[in-house]
Amino acid sequence: KEVEGGLGLKKEHWLEQEGDGKTAAKPGSKVWVHFTVTVESSQEVVDSSRGEHMSEVQGITVYKPKNPLELTLAAEGEQDTAFRGFTMALSTMTLGERASFLVPPDLAYGTQGKGKVGGGGALEL
Repeated sequence: KEVEGGLGLKKEHWLEQEGDGKTAAKPGSKVWVHFTVTVESSQEVVDSSRGEHMSEVQGITVYKPKNPLELTLAAEGEQDTAFRGFTMALSTMTLGERASFLVPPDLAYGTQGKGKVGGGGALEL
């Protein structure tokens, strides 16, 4: 279902988990969120707050769980700290909700792309 005023941002009709229905993320709000970003065409995961990452501690490789991303949603007139479709998606959610989104290229990295996301690439979030 296309998000109202979402410029092509689509929220999956099914929810993985409903939120509380009342505590919404608003511009200027600080949020903590787990996420996975996948390139729609290749299904390659390009970023995620899930899973584990490796690090070296005194010559020993240890695995640590990743933490949720902490970010503040941009207030009116401020620049987003994440790609625009990400912050727009978060603004449609309430506390505890888990959902999936299809982010069109114009709300992701546009025609120039970024990293593993080619120009004109849509993302799944």
